[in-house]
Amino acid sequence: MLLGKAMALSDYMCIVIAIASGNVLRVSRVIHIALEQKKGVNGIISTLQDAANGYYQPNSYSEEEDMWGLLTWWLAGNRVAHINHQSGHGPSVIYLRS
Repeated sequence: MLLGKAMALSDYMCIVIAIASGNVLRVSRVIHIALEQKKGVNGIISTLQDAANGYYQPNSYSEEEDMWGLLTWWLAGNRVAHINHQSGHGPSVIYLRS
């Protein structure tokens, strides 16, 4: 029982060290996304490591980009909204639906 609690504390200390290292930009956003994906402590640590190595980059869109994406989706349809997303100019259709 005591060993399990020590391991849990060690995992949480890894998160604190990853946050304190300063290698990840927008740490709060990365952790928020990991929690939305229902990841545990180890999943959050791996997401932070991926973000530090440059493999993972969360996309946060401004309200104006959201509105342009919605307008494009409503006026032009799914295909054009998907092309807009793939070209790197806007959010995905799944993001727009939510």
